[in-house]
Amino acid sequence: MKNNPLVKFITIFFSIMLFFSTQAHAGCDIKVVITNNGASTAHITRLGVKVKAGTWRNIQEHGKRILSQGQTYTEIFKPTIQSGCNNRRRYRFKVVCKNSSGAIGLSSAVSKNWIYHPSERGWTRNDNIEINTNCP
Repeated sequence: MKNNPLVKFITIFFSIMLFFSTQAHAGCDIKVVITNNGASTAHITRLGVKVKAGTWRNIQEHGKRILSQGQTYTEIFKPTIQSGCNNRRRYRFKVVCKNSSGAIGLSSAVSKNWIYHPSERGWTRNDNIEINTNCP
């Protein structure tokens, strides 16, 4: 079986395919860093990405993130085919700012807004996204 040319061919073929598939994705991670520079707690409830002429896709994998004053959240994700590294993308982040009492419920919300990167109408190919929430 060791000298079977078909086995050698299949082994070499899949080794080459594995090499090129890892090379194509190397350095393609997208890093999102969100810092709460404001006075109240920031709840990041949604992270989304959209490519030009595409639809919004959720990129947050583990539910909402809660950031106290001065706290930073970092997530690294691999883009889908639609939001691939070479495509122009827009990011949006749903932020709910809560008062310092930590009370749960709508009455404790100071503000709810979307933060866009690079802007509400702009596009980027940048794979390092840094956002400041500045919750009041």
